[in-house]
Amino acid sequence: MAETDFPADLLDAQRSFWAADARVRELLATLPLGSAIAACEAEITEEQHAALKAARDEQHRWLDVLYDHSHWATVADSYAERMKLQAAAKE
Repeated sequence: MAETDFPADLLDAQRSFWAADARVRELLATLPLGSAIAACEAEITEEQHAALKAARDEQHRWLDVLYDHSHWATVADSYAERMKLQAAAKE
């Protein structure tokens, strides 16, 4: 499916979600292991908490944009269309 089959803002929202999701995963990878925290060998700093919260907030904001988009009201099978959107956003 070509990109032109979806509204440009919806394609942008999908790509922005992926970028936000990658940022969350990047931040999670920098946190100490849960076992180290439980053993009191490490802790998550306030800065890490704040950065992760901001990244998750951004991730959720893009999810809201994606799922609340008016395009979904115009299709019969929104799941299939979401899969097509993801494929088109990769092009």
